[in-house]
Amino acid sequence: MKLLELLQAAEQTLCAAQVEVPDRTARWLWQYVSGMSIGECFLRQTELVNPTDADAFLQLVERRARREPLQYLVGETEFCGLPFFVDHRVLIPRPETEQLVDLAVRAVEQQLARKNELTIVDVGTGSGAIIVALAVRLQESDALLRFYATDISSDALAVAKINAKRHRVDDRITFVEGTYVTGLPHDVKSIDILLSNPPYIPIGTKLQPEVAEWEPKIALYAQHDGLACYEELATLTKSVLAMDGSVAVEVGVGQADAVSQLWRAALPLASVQIVQDFRKIDRFVIVSPVEQ
Repeated sequence: MKLLELLQAAEQTLCAAQVEVPDRTARWLWQYVSGMSIGECFLRQTELVNPTDADAFLQLVERRARREPLQYLVGETEFCGLPFFVDHRVLIPRPETEQLVDLAVRAVEQQLARKNELTIVDVGTGSGAIIVALAVRLQESDALLRFYATDISSDALAVAKINAKRHRVDDRITFVEGTYVTGLPHDVKSIDILLSNPPYIPIGTKLQPEVAEWEPKIALYAQHDGLACYEELATLTKSVLAMDGSVAVEVGVGQADAVSQLWRAALPLASVQIVQDFRKIDRFVIVSPVEQ
């Protein structure tokens, strides 16, 4: 079979499965399997394809036609300009979550103006994207930064450790299996910066098949209209957050006001702000000392 015929057949399969941009998806999967560039695909479209490559390609096409996410097919996604390993054990990091890392860097810089040691905890780390990207961004800092990442899923932590090692920050991050902050070492007396992108989708919400059928439900859904994790975190911060500590969490569409109210009730002396993402959606709730 010629390359053009193979790509056309794949495009028809993907189109019938209602996969978005079926033509680009087919070409991208072929590039992944064959190692060809875009230019080579165009120049060699009348050539016969290697049968082994064709079989591998068609297997990926069938998986994508079942609406399995592209990132799972290739085992990788990009986050904050870094490649991250992902599979069915973890949620695929979203582009908007990159801004949470930017907000965390800002919080670190603000706190380092007052002290030279910080304890930073990422709750529900999943693939480790947030804490790993943050550790990479701050690896030139002279301050004593202690990074911790917690998750209830041992499978997710296994993936996070792979990514930490890949980016050579595994010696800087302590991974802990447990709910929220349970399981943190006893010498962690307080948390200076608490980060989280917890499950926030209300149970029963209709989602795209790529999300609903393939990504781990434990990382997606939360009770109480999607607010359950924030309720727990807000309560926890009353006892574990340092007096001048900060919180930065990602929230779902339409949840920012409710989440901010949780922290205003839990920490009445703190400043609670809502920050929009690049699409102008209220996406993050930031808790910081009033003097900042």
